[in-house]
Amino acid sequence: MFVPIEKARYQLATIWFAAFGLIFLCLIVMTSTPRLGAESARIWNWALPNFVPTLGLMTSVLGASAIQSKRSKEQKVRRAFCRLAVGISVFYVLVLLLVLLMPSINWWMGVETPTGPKIVSHLENSTIFMGPLQGIVIAAMGFLFFVREDSDA
Repeated sequence: MFVPIEKARYQLATIWFAAFGLIFLCLIVMTSTPRLGAESARIWNWALPNFVPTLGLMTSVLGASAIQSKRSKEQKVRRAFCRLAVGISVFYVLVLLLVLLMPSINWWMGVETPTGPKIVSHLENSTIFMGPLQGIVIAAMGFLFFVREDSDA
């Protein structure tokens, strides 16, 4: 079974932009507290590379397809592949959110009271597993966003 590639793209964009909005708000709340001090910039430096390149790619592809003339035949992608890309994206976003919130969860559970440097160290250490995971997500989504539409289609 197949789905229109535009539908798959917009489904992924919805997931990513909604997740980025949530994480962006969490970052604003986290870095607005005086407890983090000078570490706030390092937290933003950790977070933005996890989203901005992907969102930029999505925005440019969706923008380019928004101004293209209508093709006579719509391009489609297998539903299973679309589900795979969506599932991997949701997993990535949930892991990213968990990593971001883990210091607060630890504090709430009484495990420890994290300080600014400890929080930043925790976030920076997560790149060990976040980098490869992001690579898998980009590989799955890249096909959906980089595929060229045939001029004869």
